[in-house]
Amino acid sequence: MKIEIVGQFGAESTASKTGDFIKNQIRHSNGKYQKFTVYVAFATKTAVNTLLSELENEPNLKACLNVGVDNNVTSMEAVEALLNCGYEVNIIHTRSSLIFHPKIYIFEGEEYSLVLMGSSNLTASALSKNIEANVALELDLSNDNDLEFLTNLKVQLGTLEPNTKSLDQDLFDHLIDRGLLISEINVQRDLRKRAVSQNVEKIFPAINRVQAGEANRVNQNQINDDNEVIEDRGPTKFWYESGSMTGGSRNILDLSLKGTNGINGGVSLFGIAPDDINIHTRSKLILKRFDIHFEGKIFEDNLIVFPMAAVNKRSNGTPRLQIKGITVEGEKITKAVGSGGLRFKVILFSKLNENSYQMELLDFDENKDDIINNSALVGRPRQNTGKLFGILEY
Repeated sequence: MKIEIVGQFGAESTASKTGDFIKNQIRHSNGKYQKFTVYVAFATKTAVNTLLSELENEPNLKACLNVGVDNNVTSMEAVEALLNCGYEVNIIHTRSSLIFHPKIYIFEGEEYSLVLMGSSNLTASALSKNIEANVALELDLSNDNDLEFLTNLKVQLGTLEPNTKSLDQDLFDHLIDRGLLISEINVQRDLRKRAVSQNVEKIFPAINRVQAGEANRVNQNQINDDNEVIEDRGPTKFWYESGSMTGGSRNILDLSLKGTNGINGGVSLFGIAPDDINIHTRSKLILKRFDIHFEGKIFEDNLIVFPMAAVNKRSNGTPRLQIKGITVEGEKITKAVGSGGLRFKVILFSKLNENSYQMELLDFDENKDDIINNSALVGRPRQNTGKLFGILEY
């Protein structure tokens, strides 16, 4: 048996992030594993979609996903993403105060198996951001003790069978009707609005972490004058009102430099400090280049630019978000969202890392009240006449 510590810890940690570790096992199994089984208490849409995207590239790896719905933490959107994913999916519910709370990922092969267990749920925060501790056990099935451990673990998990039900449309609808699945926006409401007292802030320092091996991937605007990596900037979940959009494909959104209600401006949500932008530039500035994950695909080379006016060769003073990414296969995101698909929407971004974001589209009129009521902060451009934007989660 080989043992490895996996998770996110303090600033000096050299452990692999949980999400990266799981991805590597899937991507590099090379036939070593034939089955992947997950038992998690909680799941969110971004993490589910990311995992499903990885599994799609490994058709020989059979997956079984077991997800708990206790305490209204697993979101409706996460389970909906699992509903027609093509893998075996089960819902576990205890119907008592004794909630289902394991976090176990099992890779099984003929000669070797691997068990990852600890604190990481199937959520974006647990897999890459939160302080999480897990143990990865690589098992040699020719060893009697290793085989006995795996067999006994599966026996114990099997005792949950009475509370385990296969996911189908009827069960999904029933869980919603019974209030066991609610919108992801509502799931996160209490956490987003929870204030941290100043006294606690004085006692405990904030943890700002760069995992081992990440420094060489950090964007240059995250390196200070002492060549030290500074903390990520910007919230982890935020949104924009799209309005009619601009550009021939209706895929360009103006982002303000200055905002209201304590938000620095729409551009700041992507971690770009307005004061760092040279507003007197005579050439177009590329402020950020990033990937968008949408509907299980990755669209590269989306941009935030500070454009230059064609007439006077000076900037027009408004950063622009250009949703123009393309997959490695050549599919354009503008085609994936459909004709007019970005117009009059809530464009919701969930930060996966500094250069990757999950994007979701919601009808603005239908979701306006919910998105505003459940945001930690909502702002407009300083002139107070532009489109809304807000922060859902820090």
